[in-house]
Amino acid sequence: MRLSIVLLITATTFLISCVTEGDKIYNSYNYFPEDSTGDNDSTGTEFVQIVSPTSNQVFEVWYDWVPYPYYQSCEWGYQADTVYFAEVTTTIEEPITEARVFVRTSPSGGFNQYSVEQFPGQEHFFVRIFNFNVQFTQNISPELDGAFWVSLTTSDSTNYISQTVPFRIESRVHYDMATVPVAPVADTLIENSYQQRMLIEWCRQSPNSDSFHVAIRRDQTGHVARVNMSTEYYGQMEYTDYLPVSDYSVWISASNEYGESAASDTMRLTTHEPLPPGDLAATTYANHDVVLSWWNRSLPDSILIGRRDTLSGWATIDALECQAPYCTGNYTDTTTVQGTVYYYRLGGSFENGVWWYADSVGVWAP
Repeated sequence: MRLSIVLLITATTFLISCVTEGDKIYNSYNYFPEDSTGDNDSTGTEFVQIVSPTSNQVFEVWYDWVPYPYYQSCEWGYQADTVYFAEVTTTIEEPITEARVFVRTSPSGGFNQYSVEQFPGQEHFFVRIFNFNVQFTQNISPELDGAFWVSLTTSDSTNYISQTVPFRIESRVHYDMATVPVAPVADTLIENSYQQRMLIEWCRQSPNSDSFHVAIRRDQTGHVARVNMSTEYYGQMEYTDYLPVSDYSVWISASNEYGESAASDTMRLTTHEPLPPGDLAATTYANHDVVLSWWNRSLPDSILIGRRDTLSGWATIDALECQAPYCTGNYTDTTTVQGTVYYYRLGGSFENGVWWYADSVGVWAP
């Protein structure tokens, strides 16, 4: 990390624009009335000079690519640690008790007080005009055109002001962008318990990644599904096209116009049995049809409808095909017999097996 920088730049000096009245120099910021003693001295020569920076000088803010400073966070971003100072010289004889810096950060903006220095010095001193300090962003700060001026107050409550000095700040980075990105760090691989969702997270390690490539391999077959993610969504994704009770391996790489990074370390996961649907309910109508409703927490290839009455065992009466990521949440049984008690249950048919869920619901067909 760079240390704060004092910019000492030789510059053409500028005399202050001011009004003299006796030995007073004043402006609209702090007006002082005429000297009532009758001993007005109109030969005052006090002035304030900004030695550096020069007018319209360009400052370069250099950013590093660093980890986000919070505990247990894998985010990275740009950070700068730079302070700019103005060098001031004066011919003021009274002791200077305070220096105030007023800064404007855009051509159309107003001046706001930025810093205050108590007893800064007398003939030669420095005041802070701008700083970028522990400033984290995903993108470097935009270039800006600003300006500043300095107000000095002496022990006899006189105010002196400097000329207005415009300046420009341009952003730079300490990173070679014309290279293959660094391999991401694999961070998290879990199966969400509330629904069939595989959460994959990773940590980017370089700012020049245009996209990420996530590989999900089913270890039993060796089949690899590849998902490309733009940097707009960098850092995490959810994956749903996987099977229950199966072993999976996941790794990630990054790429840009110069090539693809090496793969991250491999993360491994064994998936759980599929979750049963929630809120299974049955409703009957006067024509003795039975309408089933539920909400899905798994994404099988198809949902199986099982039925039995009081005299027979379970039988599969229908299979409702799912179009991932959507599965229907209702079914109407029109094959009931009036005056019969029925029980219904649901099952999920996957590529690697069928799971019947324990919950069932009973109803009487009137």
